[in-house]
Formats: sequence, structure tokens, C-alpha cells
Amino acid sequence: MAIYRALRTLDTGKRLIEQGSVFPGAWLKASSIAILEEQGKVAEALLPPVFAMPPPYKQYSTKLSKAGITDAAQWMEADPVEIAKIIGVSAPKAADLQAQLYKLFSDPRRRG
Repeated sequence: MAIYRALRTLDTGKRLIEQGSVFPGAWLKASSIAILEEQGKVAEALLPPVFAMPPPYKQYSTKLSKAGITDAAQWMEADPVEIAKIIGVSAPKAADLQAQLYKLFSDPRRRG
């Protein structure tokens, strides 16, 4: 699955996804994503390679790259336990870093 950006605020009935937010595609059915893409309400998020990440995330780029995780989307979608093993932190710390990435790349003012 991919990471998407909400181009409009979406109410899924289970959660409110604010305009500009990035979110995992797993939050929605594939058929819903296709419809929302056609309507211009979501788009696959364009995220940087791990080597272009700002501090403090950049310190993990070499380890992530060696493990085959080459961009922020792959990092955000990966199992936090696996990420923890790769970068040498606890699983809760890995999950926290992933949550921080979602916040980092979300911009409520962004429309595309």
C-alpha cells in the first residue's frame, strides 16, 4: 500500500483526515482510493529519499538504505519492530519516529 495526501478534508466515518495530511493507504479501501483520486481528493504522497531526510531522521539513513528502505514512504509503512531492529532502537521509539514522520510531512495548508 502507499502513503497518500488528503487534498481535501475527508470524513471516513471512522476518522477525520485533514486536508494536507499524509496517511497510510490501508486506512481506506483500494476502491475508495481510486474514486477519491479521480475526484482529486487524494494523491499519492511524494516523499523524499531517506538520505534527504532532515535531522534527527537522517542519522538512520545508511542503516535503512542497507536494509532496502530507500524513501520515507517505505520507512513509514514498515513494521516498527523491524525498523527498530534495523536502526538499533526500541520498538516504541521506532513507532514514535514513524508517527513523527507522518506529522513532519503533513501540512494542513498544502493542497497538492
